[in-house]
Amino acid sequence: MISFRLNRAEFVRQLARQRRREALAAVSALNATAYDIVRKDLPRTMARVFDRPTRFTLNAFRYDKATLAEPVASVVYRYGGKGARFGRRHYLVTQVEGGRRPPKAVETKLANRARALGAAGFPARLYPTAAVPRDRYGNVRTGFWNRVLSDVQAQTEQGYGANRTAASLKRNRNYRAQRFFIAGVGRSRHLAPGVWMRRGNRIAPVLLGADHVDYARRFPFWQVAERAVRRRFPLYLARARARMTRAGAARAAA
Repeated sequence: MISFRLNRAEFVRQLARQRRREALAAVSALNATAYDIVRKDLPRTMARVFDRPTRFTLNAFRYDKATLAEPVASVVYRYGGKGARFGRRHYLVTQVEGGRRPPKAVETKLANRARALGAAGFPARLYPTAAVPRDRYGNVRTGFWNRVLSDVQAQTEQGYGANRTAASLKRNRNYRAQRFFIAGVGRSRHLAPGVWMRRGNRIAPVLLGADHVDYARRFPFWQVAERAVRRRFPLYLARARARMTRAGAARAAA
C-alpha cells in the first residue's frame, strides 16, 4: 500500500494565491471594461445620436476604478469645476432618462430678474430664436448670454461678467447698436414673455420658452453599458487570467 499526505499549510497558501490571482484578474477586467465604455462606446453613441456634440459632451463621463478592497468599477457623470457638484442634475440626465429639463443657471437668473421687475408669465425655460448667434456646434455663444444678463441687470458676478457700464458702451460699437430687455414690463406688456432685442427702431425676440418641456429618452446609456459588459468583460477576464498564469509560471521557473 502507498499513502500520500497532503501538506495542508502549503495547500492553503496555494489556494490563497489562486484566489488572489482570480480577484486581480476580475478587477483588471472590470477596469478595462469601464475604460472602453467611457472612452469608446459612449462617445461613439453620442456622435451618432447627437447633432455635432462638443468635446465637453463627448467627455461627459468618467469611471471610478475597481480595487481588491472594493471590486466595483463605476461609470459616472463628469461635472465641470473642482469636484462633484452635489445636488445638481447633470445636463445629460434628461437625454438618458427623458422627462423634464431643469432650468439652467442663466435661465434662473433671468427669471429672478423678471420677477423683480414684475414681468408676468416669464418662462422658466428659454429657447433661442434664429436671431441668436451660434458656435460651430450649434450652441449659443457664452458671450451672448453674458451680454443679455448684463443688459437686463441680471448679472451677479464682477469683472468680465459685470453688468453693462458706460465704459463698455464706448468700447463696443455693437453694444450701442443692440440692447436686450425683458418683455412684459411697461410698454412691452403686449410682447410674448421672454427676452427681446432692440436694434434701432426694430425689435425681435431672442429668447422665448415655456414653463416646462418634456423630452423623450434619446441617449441609450444603459443599453450601451450593458452590451459592453456582456461582450467585453468575459474576454478581458480570460486575458487577465492567462496573463497572471504566465506570470506565475515564470516566477516558479525562476
